[in-house]
Amino acid sequence: MPLKILHVSRTAEADAQRSAESVLRLASGQRELGHHVEVITFSQDGLAELEASGTMVHRLPRGLGSYGLSRTFVRWLRVHASRYDCVVVHGIWSFSALGTWWALRDSTTPFFIFTHGNLEPWFKLHRPLRHMASWLYWPWGVYPALRDAHSVFFVCDNERQRARETFWLYDCHEFVVRTGVPEIPLKPTFSGPFLAKHPGLRGRRLFLHIADHEPRHGIRALLGALDSLARVGSWDKASMTLVIAGTPPAATRDAAMRSERLGLGQSVFCAGPLSDDERHDALGLSEAMLRPSSSEISANRVAESLSVGTPVLLSKGVSIWKDVVNSGAGLADDEDAEGLAKLLGRWLALPDAERESMRELARRCYEERFSMEGAAQSFTSAIYLLIGVHRDGRWDGKPLKPASELP
Repeated sequence: MPLKILHVSRTAEADAQRSAESVLRLASGQRELGHHVEVITFSQDGLAELEASGTMVHRLPRGLGSYGLSRTFVRWLRVHASRYDCVVVHGIWSFSALGTWWALRDSTTPFFIFTHGNLEPWFKLHRPLRHMASWLYWPWGVYPALRDAHSVFFVCDNERQRARETFWLYDCHEFVVRTGVPEIPLKPTFSGPFLAKHPGLRGRRLFLHIADHEPRHGIRALLGALDSLARVGSWDKASMTLVIAGTPPAATRDAAMRSERLGLGQSVFCAGPLSDDERHDALGLSEAMLRPSSSEISANRVAESLSVGTPVLLSKGVSIWKDVVNSGAGLADDEDAEGLAKLLGRWLALPDAERESMRELARRCYEERFSMEGAAQSFTSAIYLLIGVHRDGRWDGKPLKPASELP
């Protein structure tokens, strides 16, 4: 039976862009499965691609301040909620989560919350002032919404477990669903836009690292690992190149200066931001994609790499590392320079046949774990399963409900 699903997405804020991307993918996938999907957003732009595909997008005023306080949203949801089988809120650190709770806490329409990594405890350890500020809002602005939601969705069991470490006042019905990214079409050879833009990389063994400005993405530790490997002769500076892409200018300059000081020379190349076609080609050309984050929930770049059959060498700070390693699609180790040196050294020591076999397993891992169709089916099956489940309160101090997971 087709479902009528309303997604709540606040696309106006920079912090909400990753959840908006997830809304775009999930809504498209659910529509292809035959479900009726609508989206409500606090932005007058964004989600244009979804709107162009025929999905109804309700655009409300932005709301007050960076938080987006909006009585209009609460009133709209109270009036229209009965039209939907369920409401799915994306993100927790804006009014959309609290507003949905206000509107639906006494309603028969169930609501779910997708955290999108917002409960990652990294900030508790490395940004304590920011974490303390979050505590001012948590007890009345987030905790009740999570507690009373029909379920709170995570993309892997590691994320679910780590979410419990962030705030001691924590109680929700946890559920693990798959995540996915659009498939990158396989090509006989990947030698188009990327090499046309950077012809000096032709014929070299390429290793790709796609990063951003976040210190969690480990560029410095990765360069330290290359320096260690170069000293013992494992990293051949004459034939191997680490391509650092996606970084803003300041981070690019820092990486370039650091690699120069370490004497890595042409074996480190800062490509800067890449277009989609350039990124896809770079992934297909690379021996492996490196993901040395100290903390990361999003699986987008990892899944893209797997979709073109490129294995992933990732740190254990990336939440989905067990899924990748257990599928034989990559290797994992600690996120510091020593762990990354061991990780890359293990890859370089593998026989050619094993590396080639891992490329086949990478593609299979994508199809079985990170495809768009699989993510939409997993998410919708979870809603079917949970939509009729009675949600008890948690004020009695009972233990958390056991986590659930769909295969």
